[in-house]
Amino acid sequence: MKKLFVAASLVCLVAACGGLKPEDTVKGFFDAMKAGDGAKAASYLSQGTIDEMSSGLEELKADTTGFALGMMSSMLGVEMTADQLADMDGLGFAAMLLGSDMMKEQLGTVDFTIGSATINGDRAVVTVSMVANGETTEDEVELVKENGAWKLDMPEFGM
Repeated sequence: MKKLFVAASLVCLVAACGGLKPEDTVKGFFDAMKAGDGAKAASYLSQGTIDEMSSGLEELKADTTGFALGMMSSMLGVEMTADQLADMDGLGFAAMLLGSDMMKEQLGTVDFTIGSATINGDRAVVTVSMVANGETTEDEVELVKENGAWKLDMPEFGM
C-alpha cells in the first residue's frame, strides 16, 4: 500500500509540474541549434511552425528545374538530391534546415541568455538576449502550449 501511495504521489507531482517551462523549451531549442542537432531543435517547434515550413518545402518540391534545390544546398551547406527532397516531410525539412552548416556557423559564436517568461493561458513570450561579435540584441520568442508541452511558435520560419 505504501508503494502505491508513493507511486501515486510521484504521478501527481509530475502532472503538477506540467513538463518543461517556456524558458526551458527556448533554452533547449537554442542549445540544440548550437550543437547542430536539427532533429532535436525541430522537436521544440509548434505544429503551426512546422506547417509553415512545410509550405516552403512544397514550393521547393514544385521547382522541376532543380535551381531552388541547388541554391538551398549551396547556401545551407546541405547535400541533398531531388529524390531525398521529394521524400521529405515538414518535420524532416525543419530538422535539415535547423541542423545545417549555415545555422551552426551563424550560431556557433553567439551567447544566449534566456529571460523569464510571460504566460497568458496557452501562449507565452520569452525574452532572449544574444551576444554576437560584441553586440547585444534582444528578441522575444513566442510559444504555444500543444498537448501539454510548450513549443516555439515561429511562423517567420516559413518560406
